[in-house]
Amino acid sequence: MPKGANVTSDKGIIDFLNQYEEAVKVDPRSPQEMIDEAVQTAKQSDVVVAVVGEAQGMAHEASSRTDITIPQSQRDLIAALKATGKPLVLVLMNGRPPGAGERRSAG
Repeated sequence: MPKGANVTSDKGIIDFLNQYEEAVKVDPRSPQEMIDEAVQTAKQSDVVVAVVGEAQGMAHEASSRTDITIPQSQRDLIAALKATGKPLVLVLMNGRPPGAGERRSAG
């Protein structure tokens, strides 16, 4: 299983979360390297489940955004996973409805 993706690179947040036990680690690889790893794993799978969406700090009372689509790196991941031809299930983690971006039918 791929290790995942970095959800934050903010050292202050990482230090706060790790003050009692190291729970957050920053993966030094590039987003493309992580996407490549996810694609290789997807190719060996029957079904792909991708959990994407906003980080917790992106959706609360004091955090307005001018673009409500999911981040470009996640859209790139979804496109790469879709290109494998494997059935793809998206789990969206958002504090608000995301912009649909590119629209496609489920079929």
